[in-house]
Amino acid sequence: MTAQLISAERDEHLWASTYDRSLEDVFAVQSDVARNIVSALQTELSPRERMALGRKPTENLDAYELSAKGSSLLESMSPRDLDRAERCFRAALALDPGLVRAHVGVGLSHLLRGYLALNVRPSDLFPPLKKAAEKALALDPENGTAHVLLSALALYHEWDWATAESEIETALELGGTGSWGHGFRGYNLMLRERYQEAEASLLYAVRLDPLSPLRCQELAQVYAHGGRPEKGVALLEELLRENPSPLGARIWVALCHLYSGNTKTAGDHLDLAIEAHGRVPMVIALRGVIHQVEGATRDPRGLLDELLSREKEEYVDPYALWTLGVVLDGLDGALPFLEMAINERAFLLPYLRISPRFRDLRADPRFLDALRTVWPEDF
Repeated sequence: MTAQLISAERDEHLWASTYDRSLEDVFAVQSDVARNIVSALQTELSPRERMALGRKPTENLDAYELSAKGSSLLESMSPRDLDRAERCFRAALALDPGLVRAHVGVGLSHLLRGYLALNVRPSDLFPPLKKAAEKALALDPENGTAHVLLSALALYHEWDWATAESEIETALELGGTGSWGHGFRGYNLMLRERYQEAEASLLYAVRLDPLSPLRCQELAQVYAHGGRPEKGVALLEELLRENPSPLGARIWVALCHLYSGNTKTAGDHLDLAIEAHGRVPMVIALRGVIHQVEGATRDPRGLLDELLSREKEEYVDPYALWTLGVVLDGLDGALPFLEMAINERAFLLPYLRISPRFRDLRADPRFLDALRTVWPEDF
């Protein structure tokens, strides 16, 4: 937990105030803020973390500003802002190719595209994520957040759960990950149905960065999958009152409402997501799920037809097709979509294990085979 403990909003403040200050002044303020956060959490810094606090990340003020701006944009969890964030990080690297934080930022922007199931093929998503992590570690072998990226690669793409766990533990031992390390550890534990441990890790991540929409969203997912969706509703409704823009929070508050039995409110949230962010395939699929659950007069099959039509012109995540298809046609009809998702190693496949919507499918050996493919040691 080094200077990266500073939340996106604090980063934005520092970024905006650098024009009339020297680099030394800016980094001194950054280190002071980080130390104050550590003190408030009643946590001791390791010698490695103390050294990291005093280390200047770059000699180029413009590169620093661009990197800080990119970090603040990441937290919006908006498709447009993720693109803007990556442009900021790449512009920073054009000024200072050795800026580790910008390399990590490029990797995180790709990771978050996967979280949102945006129109990016896994084969296009993970190679640049891996390259960014490896470049960061070549420049700084003790960069903890780069190990978070490698943990994500092992978890979501390679389905190598032992490596995913060891990489995140390495990240936490090295420090410097802020809420990313504890947040991703909690996320990893959640996907293994270890909900109590996941909640503890994510509660700590939220303490590190209480203004982070991503950390709140991840904690809400633990509540949703662990049988307490009403707690997720309360957490995300409060977040969205203050900041209505994060797409991830909007999706997950809808799912928390769905799992709580509030289908009308769930649908309303997805409509707001479509209005703000466009017809993201996963959001369209979930809207169809809710239409089907409600027994609404609008035919959800039309939404599946829309996604299949779009698939001819653009990449549509097969996990989105599976999500809606299985509700409409059961496992028999949706099995080709699931097989396609497995063949492409779709980012969200680990949710097969924990989604309440799929629990009844475990009685079918075909679905168990899919679980064994993603979780070979557990099923």
